[in-house]
Amino acid sequence: MGFKEKLFLLSIDQENGRLKSQNNFYLVILYASVWELMRKKLIVIHEKNWQISQKPTNDPVLDEVQSILAKSDGKKPQWQTLNISTKSQKLFKLQVEWMVRNKWIEASRTSFLGIPTGYRFRILKPEILRKDLTALERVLIYGRKPSPEAWMMIQFLGIPRILRSFFRSSESKQRVNTRFSELNKTPPFEVPTEFVLIIKKFKEAIESSKTASAD
Repeated sequence: MGFKEKLFLLSIDQENGRLKSQNNFYLVILYASVWELMRKKLIVIHEKNWQISQKPTNDPVLDEVQSILAKSDGKKPQWQTLNISTKSQKLFKLQVEWMVRNKWIEASRTSFLGIPTGYRFRILKPEILRKDLTALERVLIYGRKPSPEAWMMIQFLGIPRILRSFFRSSESKQRVNTRFSELNKTPPFEVPTEFVLIIKKFKEAIESSKTASAD
């Protein structure tokens, strides 16, 4: 299971089966995919230019993101290329199909008066989240230093305001807000600058999507 799959599962409300940030979750998938491709060395930023490999990943979502970025190969990163609304539904659908195929979730379409409104999900093996939830708790509640992956996970879940939902008490929620702000301002030194850049652009994309929704 990849990083974006963990984010997807953690973002499902297990009581109602909906994503906790459905309106802009495709951006989570997009930017988490870019990070996964960077970790696999299939995307490299060299002297401020993209270097994008078209090597198949056996993951249809990662392959689709590679395809979206292919025109930027050898050029300066065009981050706005990632925020293409016409691609968002296709990417989201690919992610859902990929997770159903791997039996991580069950998914059913929802509708109102015959008009599709989204999905409901059921996590088939919720116990697989235990390790990641424990790691998040140690960092956010008890102040442990995060690994680079934990820091990225906190950013991807914190910027769309999903993190708070993991904790019930108002005291814990306040602690999470404070700790998230600390980590957001001062990333741990182990986090590579390219990863910090991804989070910066992800945050800008989320803010832009909120502005567009308000308009």
